Amino acid sequence: MNLSRKQRPDESSSVFRSRFIASLSLTLPLVLFATQPSVAQDQTTENDSVIEEIVVVGSLIKRQVVYEGRAPVQTLDSDLVQASGASQPVDVLKSLTANTGSYLATQQNYLQGSSQFNLRGLGLSSTLTLINGRRAGLAPVANDAGHGFFDINTLPIAMIERIEILRDGASTTYGSQAVAGVANIVTRNGFDGVEFVGGFRSSSNTAYDLGFASGFNLPRGHLNAYGSWYRQDENFRSDFDWMIPRAVDPNGDGDIVDGSFDSGRGSPGSFRRAMIGPDSRYYPFRIDGVIPPYVPDPDCEAGGGYPSGPLCRMDFTDQRTMIAAEHRAQLFSEVEYSLNEDVNLFAEIGFSANEIVDRVGNMRLFSGNVVGTNAIFVPANHPFNLWTDPDGDGILTAIAPEDWIPGHHQSVPVSYFGRPLGREAFGNKAGNEWRRFRNLRILVGTEFILSPDWIGSFHLVRSNSELEVQAERHWEADAFERAVANGSWNPFGTRLTSPNLITPKTVLDDGLDPDLEVKLAGNDLEARRLFERIRTENSKSSMDVAEFVASSDSLELSNHPVSMAVGMQFRRLDYSRQPDPLNAIAAGPQDVEDFPAASKQQAFAIFTEGLTTFLDDRAELQLALRHERYKLAGNTTDPKISFLFRSSDLFSLRASYGSSFQAPTLFQTAGNTLARTLTDPFLFDTSGVGRCTVDADGTITNRGDNFSAYTVLDGSTLQPQTAQLVNFGALFHPRHNADVSVDFWVIHYADVIAQGRSFQAILEDDCRDDGIPNDPRVLREVSGQITQVRTSYENIAVVRTNGLDLNAHWDLETDIGVVRLGADATLMTRFDIGNEDGALSDHLGNRNDTNGFGPTPELRFNLRVLWWREPDEVKVTLRFIDSYKNDEIPTQPTIDSWLTLDFNFNRTFTWPFEAESTVSVGAHNLLDSDPPPLPSGRSGDQRYNLRPGFDGFVHDIKGRAVYFRFRTRM
Repeated sequence: MNLSRKQRPDESSSVFRSRFIASLSLTLPLVLFATQPSVAQDQTTENDSVIEEIVVVGSLIKRQVVYEGRAPVQTLDSDLVQASGASQPVDVLKSLTANTGSYLATQQNYLQGSSQFNLRGLGLSSTLTLINGRRAGLAPVANDAGHGFFDINTLPIAMIERIEILRDGASTTYGSQAVAGVANIVTRNGFDGVEFVGGFRSSSNTAYDLGFASGFNLPRGHLNAYGSWYRQDENFRSDFDWMIPRAVDPNGDGDIVDGSFDSGRGSPGSFRRAMIGPDSRYYPFRIDGVIPPYVPDPDCEAGGGYPSGPLCRMDFTDQRTMIAAEHRAQLFSEVEYSLNEDVNLFAEIGFSANEIVDRVGNMRLFSGNVVGTNAIFVPANHPFNLWTDPDGDGILTAIAPEDWIPGHHQSVPVSYFGRPLGREAFGNKAGNEWRRFRNLRILVGTEFILSPDWIGSFHLVRSNSELEVQAERHWEADAFERAVANGSWNPFGTRLTSPNLITPKTVLDDGLDPDLEVKLAGNDLEARRLFERIRTENSKSSMDVAEFVASSDSLELSNHPVSMAVGMQFRRLDYSRQPDPLNAIAAGPQDVEDFPAASKQQAFAIFTEGLTTFLDDRAELQLALRHERYKLAGNTTDPKISFLFRSSDLFSLRASYGSSFQAPTLFQTAGNTLARTLTDPFLFDTSGVGRCTVDADGTITNRGDNFSAYTVLDGSTLQPQTAQLVNFGALFHPRHNADVSVDFWVIHYADVIAQGRSFQAILEDDCRDDGIPNDPRVLREVSGQITQVRTSYENIAVVRTNGLDLNAHWDLETDIGVVRLGADATLMTRFDIGNEDGALSDHLGNRNDTNGFGPTPELRFNLRVLWWREPDEVKVTLRFIDSYKNDEIPTQPTIDSWLTLDFNFNRTFTWPFEAESTVSVGAHNLLDSDPPPLPSGRSGDQRYNLRPGFDGFVHDIKGRAVYFRFRTRM
């Protein structure tokens, strides 16, 4: 028997939890009695004998017949990918209406540049990505909810034969993570020849790519190699005309305070009088227990800031990039070698090096040395401290340098609320943050004849991913405080407005340090080097998989043909993270230790699957069972059953029910450390005693300041999450040139991992219980300033979701060519989220910003009109995304629906060199429709500034993207 690993789309399914004993009673007879060759197999014709034995997505059974329609599978082939103008795998996501919550435009975190599948919006960890039916790997980063994923942008797009999207749970087949479904990336194994692809895209930024695919016949096998190179440049916020008006342009008619991209901690900054306490520590100056307000730097506006009340605010529109510069190189190779007629060997190796360059501008220090605040102490004898307090009431008065009279004017110590850098770090003057991903995946395996009726398959996968981070603008807090205190660094606006100013103060009259080398007001690079460091971090993840599967397509049970698969799998995952050395000792911008993190996970699974046909092959039944045992996270046993009935060539029905599961991710069990801005409900006096005020209705009044603190999530006691799934579908073939499928799906997701209590709620509970800041989960300095808040990931949430999927096409032959009308749509009819008490709340049509799930627009659809007549092809696609609510500020307007139009023209020809070539030109978002805004502005006394001004999980911000692509096959 000639073995082949060539895969085709399957139509399998996953299932709803039925009782274990009932499923076992259905499955075991197939294992025990399916031992005789089937009559159908004995009567195989000569033509049938050349049909390849294949494995289809959602099933482990090798067989000679493809039973179409048993599961809801959407297939995107390489021609569709090419015709859509895709230059990287992330570009295919918009063609999947069932996918919601993937990062389309990730900014300012370590997911920037990565891409992931997220079916049904259930979270990045709920969709499993496979390469040729085997686990792809694990990225070394996760989102805030601790969801891990495989980064599909690490793969060369030229390797993709097709992408099979199984829109149904499949944990019984593949194990943990396949709750919402599976994305199987099938390579072009067996491709013979050489092909070159490439292109150019111009939108808000520009991108270039080149790639190749090659295949060579070996004496007893085949070798394929693929590669790609991709590069794009960066975008700042100011590159988007629509974004700045939404933020209320501070250079226009609006007030920056009403905008989205401003900060009260500016540079120039704000000042108030300070004092040295009897303990030699620095405190805010008080009059009758009252701390005077801040005062903006007198050079605030001239230095690039925006005076607003007591603060000099800063516009940080271009402090970070919206779209980072990227440079990627990827290689993938696969080989098959036949030892003899009974044994095949195969191997895959993939490597990628992806570099993302973000920009870091005038980054802030998160804490200061003035007790109870995050401000920096500036002594009275600082060369450029020209603040006085003439009335001794703590109200500061600034003296202009030209008006300063040595010995007459007396400076007072002040506290500086601001950032080390200001406009000297905007836009292209910003520093760099380099994130370098390295990914290596190696697979080796063999397929062999076990007996005349059984085929065996065994493979090993080793996947390693690493992230190295280097970032400029990383401040050493103590060093900055010293540089300000000894006069080496000028924090005042004069450094920007009058850099050549020589201090008017003198050693004799104003107490300047005689040993200080008096310099100009402008700070030079040498002064910045006193406290600027390079932040370095490293995280690694690895995955090891060993799997054995035996399958047969030559069995029978009670005169019915039976296909079988049994197998076992061992899986090991490792994750580790090393923080920056300064942060590890709390010496960086925050005075909280950032600890290393590590986590391991091991799982062993046994599984079986059986499939049979009856009613004259008009009906098909699949049964499966999987038991998976975790070393630390418990055990799970999951059955599945799926059924297909063909009433005629025109109409079929399918159904599936069963259970799925998802183990806690490595990132959740290792714990997650984040920087969050929190509002302290407590006010602290100079002695560090805190008080809070609560009204009769429980409202907290007279709150303290906003503080940025480390927030830590612990996940050491988590158990697997479980899901119950149902799918009912109907397939129509009204004509030979038309197909329609409609599926109704239900997912009940239990023990979902979520944050047990929000960080802000922990602080407010601490205030309301007894009015004393004594919650052990909150760590504070002696002054009372928050440094850390801890909580846990817990198995507390439940999700109930269901909806409809529609896929249809109709081919019309006309005198001028063939016209195809096509439609894909997903209508979500329910998305409820509950807690451990069982109370459910409606989150359908919701942004879901306050939980770990993706946005859930009720309706998404793509309508396509395709015309072709050799050698030309034209395609127009209309894409619609429904409006949805914004739960970050529920009282504000919804996020509008979005309608975009794509256009594509392809021509195929055979020159030069008689090579088969295709040229594509087109545009995504042809009409340049701006993405719908997030609410921004002010309503009465309430200010709402939802950054980044759009929803990057749903809407692509690049605007009209005009592209040119080519493909040449030799």
